[in-house]
Amino acid sequence: MINTNVQKWGGVVASLVSILALSSAAEAITFTSPTGSYNIPDDNLTGVTASINISGQPNISSFNSVTISGLTHIAYADLRAFLSNGTTTVQLFRSNLVDSQGFTNWSFDLNGNYTFANTGANWYTETSETLPSATYASFQPLSAFNGSPLNGTWTLNVQDDQSGDLGAFSSFSIDATPTPVPFESNAAPAGMAIVFGAFMLRRRLQQRSAQKMLAESVDS
Repeated sequence: MINTNVQKWGGVVASLVSILALSSAAEAITFTSPTGSYNIPDDNLTGVTASINISGQPNISSFNSVTISGLTHIAYADLRAFLSNGTTTVQLFRSNLVDSQGFTNWSFDLNGNYTFANTGANWYTETSETLPSATYASFQPLSAFNGSPLNGTWTLNVQDDQSGDLGAFSSFSIDATPTPVPFESNAAPAGMAIVFGAFMLRRRLQQRSAQKMLAESVDS
């Protein structure tokens, strides 16, 4: 009976340890480009590009958002922006002239940090003279990056399609949740406690089995 219990509980413990070892929860991480003065050239669809180089990371489970920091401009409807990982490109927002996007008021100012995600406020229908720093819905879904490598060079390109106004930004950052990674020593304390407890249970059952076998051997 003890041998049977050892086999049964040993299998359960081994399965539990294996599951915990392979299912360490992944948390969202943020990467930011070098800070600088990225001046947006006037009436130029080449624009200005900032980049982030990433290495040593797993693939993307969920791409959450991109933030453009220190973004200034006096006519936000003139601007368009693209985020790319070298393979996939997502347009974050459209311009009034090139992309024929309707705006509530094309001359509104930008002055702050602007986040683009899969859901958020409507970038094109704001009513304040200076658009508030907030989260706006990306024109194209950022989920296009899901499953892609997080490693590599990420670029943000911002363009101005009309003359007579200038703008700039100071940096940009991306926020993504990587695929789960193997269980690590810095995992949640609860997970560590479960693994340790499972190990001690299996060891105790093995000891009891050995004691039983020894007793039976002496009696015989």
